[in-house]
Amino acid sequence: MHREEHADQLLHNRRPAEAVLELRNLVAIYGRVASPTDSRILSCREKFARALWETGNTTEAIQEWRTLLATLQQVYLPEHKDIIAVRQSLAHSLFKSFQVEDAVREYRELIAVQERVLGAEHPDTLLSRIGLGMIDWHGGRGIDAEKEWREVLSINEKMLQTDRPDLMKQRAKLIFDMMPDLRSEEGEKWCRALIAVQERVLGSEHPDTFESRYQLAVALSRYCLHTEADREIRALIADQQRVLGPEHRDTLKSRAALSRMLQDSGKEAEAERQLRDVLAIQQRLLGSEHLDTVETKIKLAGAMWVQRKHAEVEREYRSTIEIQRRVLGPDHPDTLFSRYVLAHTLWAQSKFKEALSEAEAAAAGLKKALGPHRNETGLAENLCDRIRQSMREQTGVSGGK
Repeated sequence: MHREEHADQLLHNRRPAEAVLELRNLVAIYGRVASPTDSRILSCREKFARALWETGNTTEAIQEWRTLLATLQQVYLPEHKDIIAVRQSLAHSLFKSFQVEDAVREYRELIAVQERVLGAEHPDTLLSRIGLGMIDWHGGRGIDAEKEWREVLSINEKMLQTDRPDLMKQRAKLIFDMMPDLRSEEGEKWCRALIAVQERVLGSEHPDTFESRYQLAVALSRYCLHTEADREIRALIADQQRVLGPEHRDTLKSRAALSRMLQDSGKEAEAERQLRDVLAIQQRLLGSEHLDTVETKIKLAGAMWVQRKHAEVEREYRSTIEIQRRVLGPDHPDTLFSRYVLAHTLWAQSKFKEALSEAEAAAAGLKKALGPHRNETGLAENLCDRIRQSMREQTGVSGGK
């Protein structure tokens, strides 16, 4: 198999750490034998940036986006589709990395080009305006944050009136990103409006339509509308089993979501049975190191945690962390957060010394990877303090005997 095709397969199969190694080598090889503007090296750099981002190497990923953008700007006019696509990826990455000022600058420069070339109401321009609006809303940059948010919703409504299939995925992603910030009635309304458009344009059995129905069910569960969420996810699973098959990746993902809803409804044992069934299928079809399988193992550990099966949870997380180290890398935020959960599990079993070691490693790694102000970093640092307090109490009790 051609090496670039192999890298594509690794990305498709959610093995980004291996894709990074393959693409890094390819970029170096093409760099020695081809011009920086050669289409092969440009294609590799774009995939390399994506793979870096997926493995949590955010700083290097952003640098790759910047390098790629600078190279493209030597070849194409500012309105070229490849430049616009890279600028959108760069702006989004900067925002997610909390480099807000740089993200705002990228979005504004991009929007200026799009408004000049495409017009202010063009779907591509509207997508970029939504991206900028999301930054204003989350960062409170506007004089009136609520007004900024209403502008985002107004633009989104215009987007729903366009039927371009090539924009459907991006529009859906933006709506899903917005869901946690919406009131329950608004979130449900936007998601159902999107599904209506997808059913009309793509068809009711299209995978993207199924994905939106999945997101709706998850959102309803997040809004604590448990009866509605259960009804939506069960109807979706029935349709997916009929159209895609009972062992399709998306069907299994929906079954895993159902297990979480069962858990939230106090049906932990039933949730665990559902997850064990899904996990067995994934291990057989995808292998134990596929990230879908890993995610199910984490969900299974969660279902066992609420049943106080701490020893079993510890076993699941130890094996999960080993896989994540190989597939994602030891410094990926997901690997580090798993170490935080393992520390929590060890603490619950009074294994304080090992718990503190894991918690401190997780806290230091998350602080470096995500920054000191992220919730994940705070959770790990707080756990360190709680474990130290437990150790002091244990020492005090022993000393008093």
